[in-house]
Order: sequence, then C-alpha cells, then structure tokens
Amino acid sequence: AIAKYLSKNGYNVIALSRNIDAMKQEFSEYNNIELYQIDLFNFSEINKFAQFYSNLKIDVLVHNAGGGVGNGMISDDDPSNWVNSYTINVASPMFLTQSLLNNMQSGSNIFVVTSVAGYSTYAGAAAYCAAKRAESSLCESMRKELSSNEIKVTEIIPGSVDSYYENKPNSISTEDIANSILWISSLPKTTNVDSIVLTHINNLK
Repeated sequence: AIAKYLSKNGYNVIALSRNIDAMKQEFSEYNNIELYQIDLFNFSEINKFAQFYSNLKIDVLVHNAGGGVGNGMISDDDPSNWVNSYTINVASPMFLTQSLLNNMQSGSNIFVVTSVAGYSTYAGAAAYCAAKRAESSLCESMRKELSSNEIKVTEIIPGSVDSYYENKPNSISTEDIANSILWISSLPKTTNVDSIVLTHINNLK
C-alpha cells in the first residue's frame, strides 16, 4: 500500500521483498515501481542492494519489514526467536540505513514503522514487543545522529492494522499509514515529525 500510494503521488519507487512473484502480481500495473528481491535477514544481500543502487538519490526510505518470529510465552520460548525478532526489527533497518546514507541528502526522510506493541506489551509476544521497543530506540538514536546531516527520521506507530484486507474491526487501513508518510514527507526540510501514533478512533473510547 505504501509503494502504491507513493507511486500514485509522483514518486519513483523501489519495492523490496523476498517474494518477487507476489510483487510482480501486486505491482503489474505500476510503471514507476521497480522490484528488487532481497532477504533482509541476510546482511550480505543488503550490502549488494546498496552497491547496486550506489548512484541513486533517495528522498524517502521506508522500513516496513517486521513481525514476531515464533512468538510464545517467555517460560518456553526459544532464544533463537529473540535473535530473529531483533534481526528483522532492529539490526536490519539499522544496517540498511547505514548502507544507504551516502544516497541521502538534506531533507531526505527515513520512516520506520514500529507498533504500539512496543509501548504496551501483551502476554505471549515478548520477543516481538521487546524488539519493537528496541526499534523505537533505534529511531531516536538515528534522529539525533542524522540531524546534523539534515536527514529526518520519523517513527510511525500503528495500532491494529487491516494489512491483509481481512475487514478487521476497529483497525486502521494500510492506506492510512501510507497517507501519513506522504504528508510528513511533504513538510519543509526544517520540520521533523519525531513520531506519530495511528489508531482506530474506536480504540480511544
């Protein structure tokens, strides 16, 4: 949804996924969305991606990969699930950002989609919640370190999202997230939105 929304609003988009066939089907009608197959668990693939696009100027970078990996109760969870959760939610966006810094300039925007789960934990998902809390800390660190380069960093913090069009009640849509990214990226380069929380209005009652 983010790739489509930015594409429709004048951006040339590079969409990344492990599943190239799904992307070909999803974006078949979009001439300004370029597809790149990558596994973000593999840091050497991230490095190859950065080298391939070394001459590209990036206005907007969106970190949207994430999720819990084999979440379970702490009493019987496998430590490898924690390593994998921290890899995809924290280490991968850090290294991808690091690898693309030379492609960015004053006014470039970095967006990191985290989760309200990083602020309000729940039982049975400790690895995911802890990784999302760490990802929020990563956003804060990047924001402070990259401000001297006038690169802006925004944490997008969604609540329940109907990401697979399941008609989930009291959930925001993927387009809601995409619209917030488009709006923030249109602000002057001197204005940084540190973070924004997006929830369905019924969750505020």
